[in-house]
This record gives sequence, structure tokens and C-alpha cells, in this order.
Amino acid sequence: MLLAIGTFSGLDWYEYRTNRSEVLASRLIFEHTTALSLALADAEASRRGYLLTGDATYLDVWETAVRGIPAELAILDRATAQDAPMNDRVRRLRAATATLLDEGGQTIDLRRRGDVEESLAIVRAGRGKALMDSIRTVAEEIHDKERDFITRRSNEVMND
Repeated sequence: MLLAIGTFSGLDWYEYRTNRSEVLASRLIFEHTTALSLALADAEASRRGYLLTGDATYLDVWETAVRGIPAELAILDRATAQDAPMNDRVRRLRAATATLLDEGGQTIDLRRRGDVEESLAIVRAGRGKALMDSIRTVAEEIHDKERDFITRRSNEVMND
């Protein structure tokens, strides 16, 4: 009887540790997707502030956000490496982010050189907005998938 109790306790402990590990990994993905989205929103807001005003202090936020974004993407790459569909979403985020930051850098450079109209024309073209919309959509997909996974695993534990 003691052996059976020990065996079942060991199996329960293993299942608990596996579940906990998977939920923590899922939360990591959720949190770093959120951090990436916030950094991109900060970068965009600060870039637009600079383009409209010419006040270089707006670029402090841009530079901080741009420096942090590669680390967020690297964490997401590692965290999703074993999940092909999720890793594909992260690759889409990476591509859209790179394009958005390239465009942002281009508009900032134009503004620094005094070409306000050209920098604003790029913004008016709407490509940056479309990229941010795409990023938001992919981030929402990631959030939805991870939220569903966490809920499902929590329900499994509660029903055992």
C-alpha cells in the first residue's frame, strides 16, 4: 500500500512540475510579447513627437525602446523554438518590427536633416500604421494562444 501511495505521489509530483514548467513558459511568452508591444508603441509615439515638434528630447524614449526590442525578440525566439506555429508568429513580429524601426529611423534622419515634409510624407503614407496594426494582430494571436493554454492547463489541474 505504501509503495502504491509513493508511486502515485511521484506521478502527481511529476505532472505538477511539468504543468508548472509549461505554464511558466507560456507566461514568459505572454509577458515578453506585451513588453515588445509596449516598447514599439513607445518608440512610435516618441518618433511622432519628434517629427511633429523637432524636439530631440522625444528621441530619448525612441532610443531606449529601440535598444530593448532585440532582447525581447531574442527571448521570444528562444521561448518558442520548439513550437513551430508560435515561432512563426514571432518571426512575423520580428520582420514587421524590423521594417517599422527602419522606417522610423529613416523619418528621424530626414527630420534631423531638416526635411520635415519628406519625413511627414512617409508617415502620411500609412505604412507605419499598417505595420503597427499587423504587429498588434500577431501579438493578440500570441496572447490568445497563450491565455488559452494557461486556462486549459489550469482547468486540467483543477479537475484532477
